[in-house]
Amino acid sequence: MFNGDQLFVYKVSLGRLSAGDHTLEFYFDEGKSSLNATNIHIERWDIIPITPDNEHYDVYRLSPILYGRDDNYYTDTPLLLWHEVQYEGQDKWIQYSMIWSNEDGGTNSINLMSRWGRTTDIEWIYWVKIDSGGNILENYFQGPGHSTSPFQGIRANDHPILKTVTLNNMVSDVGISDYKFFLSPERSKGEDYSREILMDNDPWTYKIMAEEMINEGKYESPADPFTVEVSDARNYLYLEFNSLMEGSDLRLTFGMKLRDDSTWYYSDHNDPTVAAVNREGWRRTTIELPEVTLIDDLDSLKIMGSSYWNFTIILEDLSKIFKLNDDYTLSEYPLLWGGEVVLNEYNSTALFAFDELTAIAGNQVALKPQGFFLSHNYPNPFNTSTSIRYKLPNPLGVTLKIYNIRGQEVKTLVDQHQDPGFYIAHWDGRNDEGRAVSSGLYFCRITAGEFTRTKKMALIR
Repeated sequence: MFNGDQLFVYKVSLGRLSAGDHTLEFYFDEGKSSLNATNIHIERWDIIPITPDNEHYDVYRLSPILYGRDDNYYTDTPLLLWHEVQYEGQDKWIQYSMIWSNEDGGTNSINLMSRWGRTTDIEWIYWVKIDSGGNILENYFQGPGHSTSPFQGIRANDHPILKTVTLNNMVSDVGISDYKFFLSPERSKGEDYSREILMDNDPWTYKIMAEEMINEGKYESPADPFTVEVSDARNYLYLEFNSLMEGSDLRLTFGMKLRDDSTWYYSDHNDPTVAAVNREGWRRTTIELPEVTLIDDLDSLKIMGSSYWNFTIILEDLSKIFKLNDDYTLSEYPLLWGGEVVLNEYNSTALFAFDELTAIAGNQVALKPQGFFLSHNYPNPFNTSTSIRYKLPNPLGVTLKIYNIRGQEVKTLVDQHQDPGFYIAHWDGRNDEGRAVSSGLYFCRITAGEFTRTKKMALIR
């Protein structure tokens, strides 16, 4: 019960209950509690029934029970379970993901803050497909090495039982431990947000994130924004943005200058050995600032793209900038973002005056695409549907087609004249006759005038 002597609403799942009388008991587990904890005071409790007529009933009915690692004592604790739903005709896919308090293996804390904007770990753990009658057709879990494996374990009613088995929070369908987590799966998010938005909606997760870093001695003290070591989470500026990327070995980094301070502070500490954002879509990053910095001290923002090769990075949205207050609640900067930023090997830096984010403080940036652009599809691999984004600088006839690995045309997504601008095409894994195609590797090819570009995509049934 992480919030100490402050009143707080805690929520867990009980699973399926049959009709009739039941006894609900609460226990204080001294052996798994903090050393100074002596009791738990329950102000009130409520049972919230999720009945079969609830539109989210299947989300609750199939949610996983997760056992922690055998050494789960105060480390990598599951904090939030959340779900996403996709439809495939009459069938429905439900994916469950977990936010853990930390990551003991895999990506280190320095790279987590630079590339993901957090030191928590976020992973999908269970994926299930059901028909219109609620019957399970397929289900998978994410095993060691980020492998996708069919679930063959046991269930408590319809709830799959999983266990965390690696230091980077991969799971298995075999085994249990002394640490059992049965969290409510009610949370979800929209497409136009990063996964980290769920932490913003429950800012106590930042508190737990910070306290585990302190417990494990992972925070630098005293804090120094010019070193790569991670300091207190409240020293950072957090940025949420959406981008399109084309190229390899990409780095997208951000810099911040404060009022009355000529120093620039960078998301990667201006150190090429620190990981940078290298994937498109909705992402997070952080910039470590001096300890006493307030949100009103922000002056200028620098956005930088780089690669060893030709590249294009299009920043479409900068939707959120905030710091954490002393109590880990969010203090947001009132953004007025407008337009888009295009970075490439010729114009690799954009500079903004922070108090007028719709105006550019320099002339390094082109606000319109200077050429054609075809994005990698997202998600990839995909199961039910995927989105393909592209941009046109001129009015042209456009074809966008899907081919199989043998070069045979499978689906025509676009075949028309289009004006300059930004477009999104969707493919549902079906051919021109409306039949679902099999799992495998496919190619998306765009032709617009003399421009042709091809991207690979993987379909997993």
